[in-house]
Amino acid sequence: RQQAKLVKALLEMDADIIGLLELENDFLPGSSGNAVEFLVNEMNTVAGNGKYAWINPGSQFIDTSDAISSGFIYKSSSFEAIVGSVGILRDDSLAGLGMSGPIFDGVSTNRATIAVSFKPVKQPCITVALNHFKSKGGSGTGNNADNSDGVGNYNGMRVLAAQAVTSWLNTE
Repeated sequence: RQQAKLVKALLEMDADIIGLLELENDFLPGSSGNAVEFLVNEMNTVAGNGKYAWINPGSQFIDTSDAISSGFIYKSSSFEAIVGSVGILRDDSLAGLGMSGPIFDGVSTNRATIAVSFKPVKQPCITVALNHFKSKGGSGTGNNADNSDGVGNYNGMRVLAAQAVTSWLNTE
């Protein structure tokens, strides 16, 4: 029942590119745990075969330390994903940005950022990045402590992630 509601809501949005958070962290094509592929198949069953596609990040897992991740769905009649353009920002990329972690890999960190470049049909290329920064929940310490200013816990971790993503996108 929830699946039908979700498919209906996504199709009614009629969006060309959809960024999804809280997906199962399994992107292996054909895997029973690949939630985004399953969702695209359900959308295409309703909307017409091949209308929507999903971004295969090139590895089974995007996040190295979490069962949840982020992913993209796009309307294949409006956009083409540029082959080789998928990027994933994890801690192993931070040294090249002049930063160190943990920011994305480990307990109480942000989920990995995924970015992909699309070429709109008959238009120039665009790059879209999908971030899922650390929640305010939990009990951070130091610059991650709740200072009762409305920002909540782990603001320091979210700021580091925003800085890393900004630097990373400027290098791609």
